Amino acid sequence: MDGQDLRSGQLADAVGVTVQTLRYYERRGLLAEPRRSPGGHRLYPAETVTLLRVVKAAQRPGGPGRPSPGSGSEPVSLRSDA
Repeated sequence: MDGQDLRSGQLADAVGVTVQTLRYYERRGLLAEPRRSPGGHRLYPAETVTLLRVVKAAQRPGGPGRPSPGSGSEPVSLRSDA
């Protein structure tokens, strides 16, 4: 394992998410499929920590592209039964 690579649990702990969340981000295309160790462990480059912190910041209310609660910019439902 390279000194700069993080295994799934290490990355999840560093960012404050679960390993299952990392897998979800992979499936959704937010994370590239990581390389594997000879033992089959996922190995993420260290800069993935920064990427995931940006993703988490964007998910918070008031984050980039998201309205703050009570800002008058609440999402509009497109469902007819809403």
